[in-house]
Amino acid sequence: MMQSEDEVQFQDILVLGDRVRREIVRFGSVDVSNAIVSITVKGKLNEITEAKLTVNSRSSVVSRMDLSSQVTVEQVQGDHSRLMFTGFVVSAAAEEESIRITCSARPEFAERRVAPMATADMPAIEMLYTLARGGGLSDEQIRIHGLHELPSEVFEVVCSIEGIEVDKSIPHWVGDYRFEGFRRPVFRSGIEWVYE
Repeated sequence: MMQSEDEVQFQDILVLGDRVRREIVRFGSVDVSNAIVSITVKGKLNEITEAKLTVNSRSSVVSRMDLSSQVTVEQVQGDHSRLMFTGFVVSAAAEEESIRITCSARPEFAERRVAPMATADMPAIEMLYTLARGGGLSDEQIRIHGLHELPSEVFEVVCSIEGIEVDKSIPHWVGDYRFEGFRRPVFRSGIEWVYE
């Protein structure tokens, strides 16, 4: 079978000659190539393609990485490029000087158990959306009639952050985030709780 000249050139992309081969890694539109320590892309017949990335955690680009965005790995050699991987982050583990990230080309195909949950007065549309997002589908992949007509909700998230000292008496604001010192509840009299 004869191959066209373009196919031969495209297949020749992996052959190292006097041209330098490099990989371009993007999280959404953010190019993180300079922060990449190592890349492994594994694709086998009858298996979902997987990419393992090690990112230098001291790089300034880390603060702009959106782990929920699409990840692409492109291999470039000379004037030719080849898309090696497209997928989404399924796990990330921070180490001393690096972040180990595992990505899957189709995370929505992985079998998962739905975490136990309790709901009250939750519209069925919102429940379907929550299950679909929890299953790994992105907003672009979900089309549920009537979802966008639901009212917006405001959520307050409370979590502890280690390594920050805040005066207990005064809340501190940084942008939209409020930091408060830990106040231990002390039971006084009757049913009254006083925070110290």
